[in-house]
Amino acid sequence: MRNSLDTLMTQTVGLQYTLPNVNASIPRITISTKSDECYRVLTADDDLAGVIYNGIIDYSYEESRIDLNRLDVIQKRALKQSLKFDESETEDRQLNYGFYGEVLLFLMLQKFYNLDTVISRGHFYNPLNNTETTGYDTYQMVLKSDGCVELWFGEVKFHKSFRTGVRQILNKISHSLSDDYFGTNIIAMEDYETFLNTDAGISPILDAFRNDPDVNLAQIAHEHGMAFVYPMLVVFNDDNESYDEIIKKVVNYTNRHYSTLPILFSVPYSIFFMFLPVKAVKDVKKLVRSWILTGQSVI
Repeated sequence: MRNSLDTLMTQTVGLQYTLPNVNASIPRITISTKSDECYRVLTADDDLAGVIYNGIIDYSYEESRIDLNRLDVIQKRALKQSLKFDESETEDRQLNYGFYGEVLLFLMLQKFYNLDTVISRGHFYNPLNNTETTGYDTYQMVLKSDGCVELWFGEVKFHKSFRTGVRQILNKISHSLSDDYFGTNIIAMEDYETFLNTDAGISPILDAFRNDPDVNLAQIAHEHGMAFVYPMLVVFNDDNESYDEIIKKVVNYTNRHYSTLPILFSVPYSIFFMFLPVKAVKDVKKLVRSWILTGQSVI
């Protein structure tokens, strides 16, 4: 992460606490297998918009492709080449694009978990199709001290209501954490193998696919000692409630509606939530949009 962006992240977003929080009488999320993490905006929502806007480059390209002397040019390239932003569409359509949350998830995982990128998600956007990139919302990883790889392929929802975000993630989690979906995402990387982080160890899995297109790639990943971590970031309005009260509502809603999950996945996995309440989700997106349209300089 660029030093200027890292500084902005440090000033803007911080961990408030993990769950369970005994002092605030907030239980854990029942279905999570790792501690859930509750973040807050330390300054103002405008600064969070700045994090997202300035993080588009890092989300779109490998560090080696980022020329610090030409950030404004690279930003414009990213907006045309690596993510969907169609200036001809209506404001409402533009505010519904997924990249706002995807950029933020990428940056938070890099900042707070010190993750490396398996492959920049911008490689999967095709300007000719002019459609949003499908698949997991981020492709990151960590190389453990024992030499094994943890793949951090996450999901983010950036909505006014936390209920919408939680529901959209968990209603499809049995699909997201399945052998077929995992395999499809790995296969999509084959055409971009030259951009893969070699420490991620994905190439042996792709070799297995080339030798036998019917092979179960999730099982191959397991055989190579890989594990899978699925962070689920939910950004939502705080509804003018205190921080603890809105987090309690999120936890209570999630535990009431999702006590078990029907997951069948060959790769050993962990799941956890990351919560970030803001004053107004729509205002954050609108500010990012306005900077894109006016060509705000990148820090």
